[in-house]
Amino acid sequence: MKFIFSNDEKYSKVIFEHLLKYNKEIIGERHYYGKSFYLVEDDNLQAGANTFLSWDWISINEIYYHNQDQLMQLLASIFNAYGNHFVGVKFDSNIKIIVEDLINIGFKLVETVKFSPMMTDYYYLEMRNLFYEIDCKCVDVLDNKIEEYDKVIKASFSLLKHEYKVKDIDSELCLSLYDNEKFIGGIVSGLFEDHAYIDMLVVNEAYRGNKFGKKIMERFHKELPESIVTVSLGTTQFQARGFYEKFGYKTVVTHKDKPKGFDSYTMIKDK
Repeated sequence: MKFIFSNDEKYSKVIFEHLLKYNKEIIGERHYYGKSFYLVEDDNLQAGANTFLSWDWISINEIYYHNQDQLMQLLASIFNAYGNHFVGVKFDSNIKIIVEDLINIGFKLVETVKFSPMMTDYYYLEMRNLFYEIDCKCVDVLDNKIEEYDKVIKASFSLLKHEYKVKDIDSELCLSLYDNEKFIGGIVSGLFEDHAYIDMLVVNEAYRGNKFGKKIMERFHKELPESIVTVSLGTTQFQARGFYEKFGYKTVVTHKDKPKGFDSYTMIKDK
């Protein structure tokens, strides 16, 4: 058996495929697709949003608008466009001005978390029911992004990220454990300045029950850079909350019905 440290996409892809297989066995097939929204006047983009449906929740990934009316217009369009395939709409971000605007139009603040000393407050927002109706005829809803409009959305969102000191991932740590050519398990984590986020952790079904998950986690923590002071992750009711608690992780946010029928958890620990 050997550990492999590599950011070659082929290793993270194997980890992803095994995790996806495990999730599907528990919760079955769910909807996964994205949509872009554009509010255009005289060929000029007034507002827009890039969204994605995953695990029964619509994530607002990037958003651009000038006023609250446009924001409400976008939100109503999002609810209408996705039909009945979702539990609610969520926005998780450090960008406080958008957080405040979304709360003003009906989003609920689920929790505020400070993940590390160098990271700004992180806000978890959700809206499960749209309580107002707006005519959405002037909003274009597309599965494929319009490059011209998408550049405006991305540029505006990027400026806000800079203003609110939102840190992007500096690098990725991918650790895999193999038995000759057979995949045993692995972990993928994004590294920020002083914080690491575990994006994926899985053990091959054929090797479960032999404490390989423990070995992978121990090696992962050992290999973290000295600059990392905290580690966080997300897990669900049917995954490994108890396993992570044994390593000292504590739940800081409980997300109801994510995915539908199950709770999920944001967990964190000091390195």
